[in-house]
Amino acid sequence: SAINKNEVLKTSVENNLVEKVYMSDTENPKLQSISATSDPNWSPELQKYWPSFIMGVSSIWLGLIIEDMKYSSQTSDDIHLLLEKYRQINLNITDKWREEGQHAFLHHLSAIFGYQPMIIRREIQF
Repeated sequence: SAINKNEVLKTSVENNLVEKVYMSDTENPKLQSISATSDPNWSPELQKYWPSFIMGVSSIWLGLIIEDMKYSSQTSDDIHLLLEKYRQINLNITDKWREEGQHAFLHHLSAIFGYQPMIIRREIQF
């Protein structure tokens, strides 16, 4: 109900910035295992524990957004001003990833696995 009444969302839909809003039916939830959100090609063990990993990663990412928002004086409901604010925040977080991601994320994740070699099947850039 709160999502459907949100003015920023309504404006985003009206301006074709959002095509469609999908929400789970909270009245009739599908009791699906959390591991079902993982890649079905992974081992069952990895599927089972992936959600914990990605929730931690998501928490860090959202925390970076929240921290960056503290320094923004923009408090408008104007969708175009909000988009500009989020573009700037995205640039700031992308810069943090570029400058600090190798050590903060890749190095420490590798450390958890004892710096064991990993097979990189092909060069990738997302």
